[in-house]
Amino acid sequence: MPLPCTSGAICTGLGVSAMVGQASVRVATGVAVDADGRHISLAAGGSAKLEDQTLVSVVDIGVVLPTAGLSGPLVVTIAWAETFDKAGFQANQTFLMMETPLLRIQRADAVADSGAEVVLAHLQVDGTGKVTALSAQRRRTAAIAVERVEFRAPSVTTTAGVTSVDHRVTAAVSVRPDGALTASTKFHVPQGIQLSDAVGLSAQSGVLAVSGPLNVPNGLMVRDSAGVGAVQAESAALRGVFGLSHAAFHPGVLGVNDNSGNQAGPGVWGKSRAAGVMGESETWFGVFGTSPNGTGAGADGATGFSGVGRKWIGVYGETHAPANVGSAGVWGDGLTTGDGVKGVAKGAGKAAVAAFHLGGGPAVFAQGMPAGVFNGDVEVRGRLTKSLLNFKIDHPVDPANRYLSHSAVESDEMKNVYDGVVVLDDAGAAVVELPSWFEALNTEFRYQLTAVGAAAPNLHVAEEVSGGRFSVAGGPARAKVCWLLTGVRHDAYARANPLQVETEKEGYERGNYLHPDAHGEPGERAIPFEVSTQTRADLPGEG
Repeated sequence: MPLPCTSGAICTGLGVSAMVGQASVRVATGVAVDADGRHISLAAGGSAKLEDQTLVSVVDIGVVLPTAGLSGPLVVTIAWAETFDKAGFQANQTFLMMETPLLRIQRADAVADSGAEVVLAHLQVDGTGKVTALSAQRRRTAAIAVERVEFRAPSVTTTAGVTSVDHRVTAAVSVRPDGALTASTKFHVPQGIQLSDAVGLSAQSGVLAVSGPLNVPNGLMVRDSAGVGAVQAESAALRGVFGLSHAAFHPGVLGVNDNSGNQAGPGVWGKSRAAGVMGESETWFGVFGTSPNGTGAGADGATGFSGVGRKWIGVYGETHAPANVGSAGVWGDGLTTGDGVKGVAKGAGKAAVAAFHLGGGPAVFAQGMPAGVFNGDVEVRGRLTKSLLNFKIDHPVDPANRYLSHSAVESDEMKNVYDGVVVLDDAGAAVVELPSWFEALNTEFRYQLTAVGAAAPNLHVAEEVSGGRFSVAGGPARAKVCWLLTGVRHDAYARANPLQVETEKEGYERGNYLHPDAHGEPGERAIPFEVSTQTRADLPGEG
């Protein structure tokens, strides 16, 4: 009998394996315990009960459960059950119930997490009853061995096309003959180990060595008189400096440089083969740096600066510098090999880069040749103002070597254009059906009709747009007619944002040009936009 383990969990064994594309799974032998503390043993030589109450023999490799006729997200479960011992009754007329584990494959949402049934694995089955995926979701394991305490975790492995869900030993603690504990792996203590007296400390060549985190309740101050740095941290492949704060309005790492000279250094500087500076905070900034004259925070390495925000912002920048001096809350310079600023998002409906202007100016300003490249669809929820609108595609005749460009049709109204072809009936008339939304979107309709194949001097619009249609008449019987229909938008958004065809230039715009070169004017007559082109090399002490 194995030692008791966590209720509603697997004590040992009971691994589940399957091959994708087959209509069965195999449950290995093992032991579990349900929420009532009853041990459920699936042992070789014994029996197990299936969903339809039939009994199957348990062999050395366990029991095979068919998935034919099933589909969707399912779970494999085992539960404590009893079965009447018919063979024993027939042999000696003794009425006896024997423990027989119940193995089932059920819909995942039909199995409560109460521990009455122990979940062994989560699987996905297609409409033909074949397994498409197997995972350790909802599988709980626990084990206690006589010689040591084992810590186990669910695992999923795939070998030769067979995926198996089981659990593996991740760590173990054993007792040495002298009574001391030995761990098979390192202990991770996020809050640190509280030290007292000299426990955990040792002297090595005159240097105090701390075998774990050092807890100093009243704070720690280190003064440097040798000019090598008050606090030094070195890492070959992990973190040079790590800061962690759980207090409101207190950063994980705070660096202040109060040097008032022109060569003031950064508030915080980190350099490492992995993260130069890393900070984590529950409620404020993971890393915060401030310097009256230099850089608030600086880093040099594979990733210059990295921030992770669990409740707010990963990296935050703020500037109080005067305008027109190259100031920026966050500045990125890709030099000649990288991008200046890059954003990546994975959440649905989340933007990789989001910009907001709270003072009436543009949220994003871009300058370059071209100023912007969008590799994908672009949605504009507002007015789009431009000087020229073209399309550019690979040339249909010579796509490998040439481009083809067209200009858009412009108008001094919010005009929509529709066209089509209709064939007249024997009376020389036809009705053109329009979409149900046509009149809700458009008004002030204009018509153009063109007969194909022969002149039609009497061809005309017999009835204007009404009820989702208009009609034409006066043409030859069975003639083909091309029609063109325009309308002016009068939907709610168009009415709230009418087009202003002519407007006056105001303020600094007056006397200047959007495109001075097109009017024979020098470039300095361009309408200015107050964005400094100063670079980091132009800043004091950075040349």
